[in-house]
Amino acid sequence: MQLRSDASINDKILLGALKLQRENYKLAKLYFDEVLDADWTSINANLLFGIFYKLIDWPEMSRKHFAIAKVKRMRDMGSLPPKSNVPKNFRTQAKDFRVDVIDYKKIKTTDEKLSSKENDLIFFDLIDFLLDRSIFGVADLALEYIQDKATQRYLLAEAKVRIFQKRYVEATNSLKKLLANNATD
Repeated sequence: MQLRSDASINDKILLGALKLQRENYKLAKLYFDEVLDADWTSINANLLFGIFYKLIDWPEMSRKHFAIAKVKRMRDMGSLPPKSNVPKNFRTQAKDFRVDVIDYKKIKTTDEKLSSKENDLIFFDLIDFLLDRSIFGVADLALEYIQDKATQRYLLAEAKVRIFQKRYVEATNSLKKLLANNATD
C-alpha cells in the first residue's frame, strides 16, 4: 500500500497514532515504518511503535523500540556519547570465537540507565504531542508507562485524557488530587 509521501514526519506519526487508536494495526504499522525509514531514531515514532508491539503482544519488539527512544533521549541530553559512524574493519581484528550466552534479564542495558524521571519525561512529551492533536486513546495507553503517578504533570494529563473520554468523575478526581497537592497556590 502506498502512503502519501508529501506528508511531514509529524503528520505520519499523527496518522499512525490515529490508526493505532482505532485498532487498525496494519495501517498504523505502515505509517510508523515509513517514519522510521526516514528517521529511525524518531522518539515519538519509536515510543508509539513500542506501544503498538505491546498491544499485539510482541514484547521483544516493544522493548527494542522503547530502548531506541530512550537511548536517543540520553544522547540528546549528553548522557551518552554521540553514535560513532566510523566504519570498522573487522578483518584487522583478532579472531576470538568464544561465545558467551548472555541472560539479558540479569544485565542492565544502556536504556535502563535512564532515570525514572527522565523516562517519565519522554512519555510526557509523547502524551503532550498526542493530546495537542486530540488523540486521547493512545495518550491513555502512554499514561500507563509513567512511573511517578503523583506528579502534577501526570494528574493534569490524566484529567485531560479523562475529559476527552467523557469520564468526568475520574477527571474531577485527578483535578482534586492536583489541587490537594497545591493547596498553598
